[in-house]
Amino acid sequence: MVFLIAYAIFEVPSNYFLKKLSPSKWIAFLMFSWGAVTMGLGGTTNFAAVTGVRFLLGVFEAGLFPGLVYYLTFWYRTEERSIRVAFILASATLAGAFGGAIAYGVGHMNGTHGLSAWRWLFILEGIPSCLSSIFVFFFLPDYPETVRWLSPKEKELATKRLATEGSHGHGADLTWAQAKETLTDWRLYAHYAVSALLSRSKANPDLTTRYTSAFQPLFRVFRSLRRVSQLVSDTRISLHN
Repeated sequence: MVFLIAYAIFEVPSNYFLKKLSPSKWIAFLMFSWGAVTMGLGGTTNFAAVTGVRFLLGVFEAGLFPGLVYYLTFWYRTEERSIRVAFILASATLAGAFGGAIAYGVGHMNGTHGLSAWRWLFILEGIPSCLSSIFVFFFLPDYPETVRWLSPKEKELATKRLATEGSHGHGADLTWAQAKETLTDWRLYAHYAVSALLSRSKANPDLTTRYTSAFQPLFRVFRSLRRVSQLVSDTRISLHN
């Protein structure tokens, strides 16, 4: 639960820092931070430590999906983003498919160097994120108008393409009025409500098992609404830039 609280609080503010600091720096920071925090879970020894580290994990992981969606608005028009967002979601599902196999393999490391297998699992799963953040920091292009591998004419074309349907690296910073407009948007809180409902259903397997047949269609609707509301709330800031 503490993870979800942190995730809900820091989703929207994270996109502000993405624009303020540049995508390559902020996404790399998030990746390195949640990788390091994930590794830190392997060293926890009590409930208080687990709770604190889980909260930090929610803080850093909250900005990933909305950050990637926001990042796409700097490069692609509205009709071009859907397939790319779908690839992001598909990659997350694919990663989850391999999670069980990885956990099974790491389970054989139980007792290695005096550490339990679950500790090794967190440590080993955090390392790739930390290493990948280095490549993101140095190689992820920030904005079409600032990259070196586009000619001046291509930069101009990219800027014109996104004049009315995208965000701009040179756009004005977010104002308090715009922040208030975003934070008072009902769709933002509808997303949180749907997320909380789905999380509660997953946390109570007995409830889910007993009512799956009756509520499965409703849960599918909720999941769809969750994605739509999240995309709207996460990209709303981009309309002002």
